[in-house]
Amino acid sequence: MILVSLIFLQLINAHPQFNLYYTDEVYQDENGFYHDCLRVVGMTDSAEKKLDMENFFYCLSESPSQFHINIDKSISKLTFDELKQKNISVQQLFHWSASIDLIENYQIYLNNISLTFVNQTFYNCSLPRFGPECQYELVYYPFNYHELTLYNLIQELSLLNERYTQMSTCYVHLQCDYGTTSICLDWTDICNGQINCLNDGIDEKDCWQLEVNQCNDDEFRCTNGICIPNIFYDDKTHNFNCLDASDYFYNGTSQIGDCLINYYAGFRCPDRICGNKYFTDSCENDRDKLMYDTQHLQLVSSNTTSDHCWLAVICFINKPKSTDSICQRFCQINSCLDIIQTNCSDLIFYPNFPVLFGNIYLAYNKTDAPYWNNISYQFVHMCYQTTDYDSFFMNIEKTSFGSTICVPIQQIIPIKSCTSYYLSRRSLHYCILSDLKSLLKQYHRPYKYNSEICNRTQVYQCMNSSKCISIYRLFDRENDCPYMDDENLNMIRSTNTNIINILNKTHYKCPEKDKYVLYRSLYPLEYQCNDGFLNSEQEQRLSISSVQNNIVFERICDGYSELLPISIGDQNYTDETECQYWPCNNFYTRCNFEWNCPTIEDETDCSDYYSTSMNFNCSSPKLLCVSKKTYQVNCLSSNQINDRHIDCLGATDELLCTSKFPRPVIPNNYEKYNYFHCMNNNSHLCLSSEQLCDGNNQCQDGDDEQFCSMSFPADEEILRLTCASFRSYIVSKQIAFSNVFPIENKETTMISNSFPIQSSFRDRYHCQLGLPVRVRLNHKNQSSTLSCFCPPNYYGSQCQYQNQRISLALRFQAFSDSHRILFAIVILLIDNTTEKVIQSAEQLTYLSAIDCQRKFNVYLLYGTRPKQSEREYAIHIDIYEKETLKYRASFLYPVQFPFLPVHRLAYHIQLPSTEEQDHSCLNSQCVHGKCMKYLNNLQNYTFCQCDRGWTGKYCNISYNCQCSSDAKCLGVLSNHRSICLCPRNRYGSHCFIDDLICQINGNSTCLNGGKCISDENDLMSNQKFQCLCKSGYNGQRCENKDHQLNLTFEHLIIRKQKHVFIHFIHTEKPYVYLFFSSILLLSLFS
Repeated sequence: MILVSLIFLQLINAHPQFNLYYTDEVYQDENGFYHDCLRVVGMTDSAEKKLDMENFFYCLSESPSQFHINIDKSISKLTFDELKQKNISVQQLFHWSASIDLIENYQIYLNNISLTFVNQTFYNCSLPRFGPECQYELVYYPFNYHELTLYNLIQELSLLNERYTQMSTCYVHLQCDYGTTSICLDWTDICNGQINCLNDGIDEKDCWQLEVNQCNDDEFRCTNGICIPNIFYDDKTHNFNCLDASDYFYNGTSQIGDCLINYYAGFRCPDRICGNKYFTDSCENDRDKLMYDTQHLQLVSSNTTSDHCWLAVICFINKPKSTDSICQRFCQINSCLDIIQTNCSDLIFYPNFPVLFGNIYLAYNKTDAPYWNNISYQFVHMCYQTTDYDSFFMNIEKTSFGSTICVPIQQIIPIKSCTSYYLSRRSLHYCILSDLKSLLKQYHRPYKYNSEICNRTQVYQCMNSSKCISIYRLFDRENDCPYMDDENLNMIRSTNTNIINILNKTHYKCPEKDKYVLYRSLYPLEYQCNDGFLNSEQEQRLSISSVQNNIVFERICDGYSELLPISIGDQNYTDETECQYWPCNNFYTRCNFEWNCPTIEDETDCSDYYSTSMNFNCSSPKLLCVSKKTYQVNCLSSNQINDRHIDCLGATDELLCTSKFPRPVIPNNYEKYNYFHCMNNNSHLCLSSEQLCDGNNQCQDGDDEQFCSMSFPADEEILRLTCASFRSYIVSKQIAFSNVFPIENKETTMISNSFPIQSSFRDRYHCQLGLPVRVRLNHKNQSSTLSCFCPPNYYGSQCQYQNQRISLALRFQAFSDSHRILFAIVILLIDNTTEKVIQSAEQLTYLSAIDCQRKFNVYLLYGTRPKQSEREYAIHIDIYEKETLKYRASFLYPVQFPFLPVHRLAYHIQLPSTEEQDHSCLNSQCVHGKCMKYLNNLQNYTFCQCDRGWTGKYCNISYNCQCSSDAKCLGVLSNHRSICLCPRNRYGSHCFIDDLICQINGNSTCLNGGKCISDENDLMSNQKFQCLCKSGYNGQRCENKDHQLNLTFEHLIIRKQKHVFIHFIHTEKPYVYLFFSSILLLSLFS
């Protein structure tokens, strides 16, 4: 009875589970994809509180066999026989973070299936140590790690790691000549419309296929040409469905930048193209700056510049800040200026390779060398290597330099354009590049269209030019043709008389105007139709409409004015008007992490994440406060809250900023709201978190910058409490050429002090966006080494290389007859060979009654690194009923555009009804299986559904199925692991482990007749199980009875009224988010 109670307590409390998968050495492959992996499962909320399910692995970056581990003899250990004698259950082993393979072997032993494992040993680890032999230890973890799920812990660490890492990651599966070995390619820079690789522009070679790609009528076309189902457009979920986030409609306000501030793990940021930068489209923090510094400081000359000349240039230009011993030795005999005049040619490329479009350089004249450090654009020249720009420079004086044509920048860019950028050479160059990009983009031809492609209906031939562009580039508010005819309807008509018929299908015709604009662009149609300018009335109407469409019931009378004032009679009304009879501490505001009541009583006795993480326990009603005088954290008493006297830094104890901006109790929940109030009471200035510690004194007394000088990491939590997005603390990054971009750097550390090992600040950021661990090698001499658990996006000893991968978003829909049927979804990445090799596999469970609005996100990796380019790949999805393992249907989705390194694919799948017809077919080639049709059978595709123990395109290749006898064996991975579909209440790699969660407390886990549902993904999340409630009940355990409202109308009212409108308020769980979602019209007849 005590055991049952203990288990149940663990079910309802979040804590990280470090159950490793794939620890059996027999299954480890040479690519290292499948060994010592942590399954990370979590839910992400969204703008409208829809929940995304994320499911992915963090795997050890190196094979465990490389570590020669001398096991710590002080660790408690038990053999399986000893575990059995002590009545230890598999559930206890699971909650003790034993590996899944070990738990499964123990279940096999308990079931008397095999005595092989009688002497297998379980090592009882205590977090933060984990692993089959307790050999791994987390390098860094927050104080409250024991209260977090593994998913939450990963998110926290990723926010820290990306900020302070001093190395960028690389995509190495395309042999790109960047003009220097000091810079590597990022996956986002492939097919981004700018040539980065000097070896024939291979990064843009096949990308024209995306430009001309056409989508079906039920699909939305992302800006990069990928198609997604219409249902995914602007679905307000946490993860975007287009790599470039063009499916998210945000009224012209960029949401892409959030990854530049907070780099979230999972699917949100690593699979995002941020764009709008100078040298890269990557979302990696400061990658653009690192690339610039590496370009301009590398000690490698080009074929146009001698080594002596280039070193003198580097040392001379960076002399004011250079203390490099190389420069001191090199220039001590002769000055750098003399060396430049003697050894350099008249023009010097700086940097010494292209900075724009793969063919544009910046250059300096050596005669101007004495003035180079004045940082003025009048000394800069632009040089180009192609005839594409000749028409632009037709009337400008030019000079030849080697194979390039050069023009002084001051003849191209207006004098006043870059005068405000003289703060640094980088700022000057950024300004020049920005202007050059806007001037020359329409002449640049990243895609080599031939005449056959240019004559296609989805391609537009630019006026008086050989350049062709996609028809989707027309009216996109950017000039893509040399004469800018792509944005001028009359000019387009004169060039192509049939263009109107095409535009009617691809664009929106503005009412009462002879104008077309793009459907579903980042800007509202009304905004585009008015040339990007709206008068005050239009702007107000658009803003009010946007707010009114998103206002939710719980936000009415919550203390924050969110609706713009609406004048009715002589009074202005908002969502906060006439709220005197509405209690501020109510069902909607209670414990919602927002300050709704004047003295914060709505948050009394509520959990406070930050006070917990900082070991503070403010007894209610008190507020966690950073003293404005001492910068120390303390608890503020209730009589000091909202007393018109500022006690806390940023006035977090006063309601001074809430009249215009919501201010949460837990800042990270609302990162971009302005809530920091300057100490000078006369300023009444409210700052956003992005304005804190940015180097500029926004507050009159500079209090927005003063606390930033505190030493890190001792005051890390104070900064987190004060700065909502935690972007404010700036760590200076010293550019070291050897570690800006990835190199192998493995070292074994000899620790002189006793265990536990004290990890250094640098160790925390050893793994880029991975999970750093210290591997304990020898307890006797206390040696250890650093290693990494890498997410599916990355690999390498420091997670420094970018993986080829498929990021998959799935939504399902079931008919009413299947609304309460639990489905098992099996997702396979397959190739087109006769072996039909299964590259990777994932499994989900879906229950329409619970998951109807849910989007599932999974990763699929290729079986080889890099993927085999000569093969075609497809995603094969099988649908089974989980209760009976009855097969329902299969779907096939070919993976298009194989030249892309990363795919973000989205599919909306209609599950077949119970009365769906048989999908079998006739194919005598299926040797040990039967022929089946794909349900989305657009081209009559069929496949062979193999019998147990057989695989291959024709089920003619035998293998040893390792699944339990009552599980379905669905094939074998390229690393020889069996793919097992477990029956309900079983889990594990081979389906041997009994899942007893739903049997706890005598099958009373779910109340009031609710049905308990659990699977492996639930176990790894903080949810553990789900309850399918009977009609009339709701809640996590079906503990709540549905509210019922009985309406009675007097007979007289019914006789007089023909119709009655009833507004239903819909509640979404687990968040109380209410919408006026529907109106019921009752027709009444007397």
